[in-house]
Amino acid sequence: MMSVSKLEPDSFMKWLQNSSFKGRKWPPRAAFSQYIQNIYQEIQNAGILKVIEYQTDVINISKANNRFELHLENGHIIKAREVVMCLGSINTNNFSSISHHDGFVRHHSDHLLTTNSNILIAGSGLTAIDAFRYVNRQLGANISMFSRNGILPTCLTEANQYTPKHLNWHSIIKEKHRSPLKAFMMLLVQEHTTLEGQGEFKFANKLLRMNKQEEYFEYELKTLTFHGKTL
Repeated sequence: MMSVSKLEPDSFMKWLQNSSFKGRKWPPRAAFSQYIQNIYQEIQNAGILKVIEYQTDVINISKANNRFELHLENGHIIKAREVVMCLGSINTNNFSSISHHDGFVRHHSDHLLTTNSNILIAGSGLTAIDAFRYVNRQLGANISMFSRNGILPTCLTEANQYTPKHLNWHSIIKEKHRSPLKAFMMLLVQEHTTLEGQGEFKFANKLLRMNKQEEYFEYELKTLTFHGKTL
């Protein structure tokens, strides 16, 4: 439901049905990028806005004569009245002590897999899940995952049938006196509170609060499988 328009909340889902990703329950992140580019093209063809994409790094931003100047890595300069910075992540090195060693790969898609590979994935967020899926799809390697916070990835499995009780489109629309973001956050908290008192979530959190990390991992290993492979 990651639409670019609140008037068409199912726009992305409909686009997926007519794309090469049709039928995939978990489309890759690149699919959303292609969807955005498709929207850009439609806007441009309709003559509503002139949209130009520069797929390169900005190395410096300055201001002159009430205009911003964005200096691109390829040497070009873009002048703009306004600049909105959306920093999804900052390119820093969190592993400076080991990143210079052979075998250290910053992004999983750059890794050249070989037969009988032993893979170590650091992290428990969505990027780690993406890396696991990539490696598992490309080659049945021996994958080890670890988290500095001691938490195992708890992504939804193919068999999960959980239906949100609070966080859904109908509830967000009913909260129209609030901003969409405030409504979303409030309903998300309500959903989280509901889950805390139920089933696996409740038991797993109880083990963590008791500092029983080993028991927590054992419990997760018994209950969580991902595409037929235990994490």
